[in-house]
Amino acid sequence: MRSPARLLPAVLACTFALAACGSQSSGDASGGSGSAAADGTSEQETATTLPTTGIPDDFPLTAGMGGPADSVPTSRTGTGLRDLELCGTSPLRGLGTRDRMVADNSGGESADTRELVLLGSPDAAALVAQAFADLPSTCDGSAGTGGMATTTEVRGSTFGEAPAAVLVQGYVFDGDPGPGHLVVHVVPVGSALLVTRTYGEWPEVAEGVDQTTEGVAETVEAMDVFAETETPTETPTETPTETPTETASSSAIPDDFPMLAGWPRSSEADGEGRVGPTRSDEAVRFTICGETWVDPPHADRLRAQWDSAEDYRTRVLTTYADEAGAEEMVDGLVAQLQSCPTEPPGDDRFGTEREVRPVALGDEAWAILERDTFDGGPSAFGGTTVVVRVGRAVLVLAHGGHAGHPGGDGQQQVEAMGSQAATSIAKMCQFTKTGC
Repeated sequence: MRSPARLLPAVLACTFALAACGSQSSGDASGGSGSAAADGTSEQETATTLPTTGIPDDFPLTAGMGGPADSVPTSRTGTGLRDLELCGTSPLRGLGTRDRMVADNSGGESADTRELVLLGSPDAAALVAQAFADLPSTCDGSAGTGGMATTTEVRGSTFGEAPAAVLVQGYVFDGDPGPGHLVVHVVPVGSALLVTRTYGEWPEVAEGVDQTTEGVAETVEAMDVFAETETPTETPTETPTETPTETASSSAIPDDFPMLAGWPRSSEADGEGRVGPTRSDEAVRFTICGETWVDPPHADRLRAQWDSAEDYRTRVLTTYADEAGAEEMVDGLVAQLQSCPTEPPGDDRFGTEREVRPVALGDEAWAILERDTFDGGPSAFGGTTVVVRVGRAVLVLAHGGHAGHPGGDGQQQVEAMGSQAATSIAKMCQFTKTGC
C-alpha cells in the first residue's frame, strides 16, 4: 500500500529494484567474435572498487560547523532535515535509507543543520537530489501564508554538475525583503546524499553561498568513500554467463544475528532482562478490532525480548522466500491496522486510540502508536510498534507498558526505538539482492 505522501519513496523503491536486479542483455553478453570481453583475453581490464556500504562513525559530517573550539555531536536518529519543505514536500522524509547521520548546531537566531543519507544506489541518490532542484518550480519558487512569502532560487554547485545544486531561500514580509537567507547545499556522491541548511544575514547572498561552500568543503571531500572508482588491472576477468539469482539460503537468519544489540544487558528486576534470541514460529500478536492478524508463511524467524517492571520490549525478525513476500506481509498488516483507528473499551473499561504513520527506516517502515484510554480519558499506558522491512526481511520492534507509551506526538519514542535497533537494522542488508 502506498499513500500519495510517499510518492517520492515509492519511485525510489523502483530505482532500488532496478539497481539490484540489473543484468546484461543476451545481446550484450554475447558480443562480437572479436570482443576482448567475450573471450576474456584482454591485456588490461577495469576493476571496480566498491564504495563504503555504511557511514563510518568517524565521518567528518561536522567539519566546518561552529567555532574552532566547538564540538558538534552527530546522531543516527533525530529530525535532521526531514522538516525541510519545498512547495509543501519534504524530500528527505520517508526515504528507505541504508544509513543516516545528522548534525545540528542551531540555536537562537542561527540555524546550521546537516544530514547525510546512504540510499540503495547512485540512481536513488541522484533522484532525491534532482527533487530538490525541481520542486521549487512546482510552486513558481515561492510559497507563503499571510503577509510572509518564501522565495527559492536554484543555483549551480561548485561540488559537481547537476543534480548537485545550491538552493537560496529568501523571505518577503508584506512586500519587503527580509534581512536573512537560507542556503541549502545538495551534493550526491555515489549512493550517498549530503544536504546542508544554513541561515545567515549576509550583505550579499553570494557571500553566504561562498561562506557555506567553504564550510562544507571538507565534508564533501570525505564523501569520496561512497563513490565507485575504476582502476586498471592486468588480470583478465571472465564475462559472467548468467545473471546471479536469489537463493533460498539467503533467507536463513544466521545464529549470530545481533538481535539484542542496543538493549541493556540486564534490568533491575531479578530474573528479568534479556531473553533469547531463539528460533520461534511465534510472531508479534496483533489484535485489531477483535480480529487477530494472520501471520503469512515465512522462511525463518528469530525472537528476542527484554523485560523489566512495566517495561516490555520485543524484537522479531522474519524472513520470507522473496522480497515480494515481505512487502505483502507489511502491506497487509498496515492496511488492517489503518482500518481500525479506535479500539472500543472492553469489560476492563480500557480502549485504544491507534495511529499508523510511515517512518524513515530501512527500505520502508511504519510506526504504530497506541494510546490506551480509561473510561474515555487518557491513561499512562500504551504501546509502540515499529515495522521495518529491508529486502526480504521484516523486523518488528514492540515496546509495551510505561516504556511503550507514545507521549507527545510519539516521534521521540519511535526515534529511540530505531536508535536502539540501529545495529540490527543495518545488518538486515544481508537479506537484500545486493547484500551488504
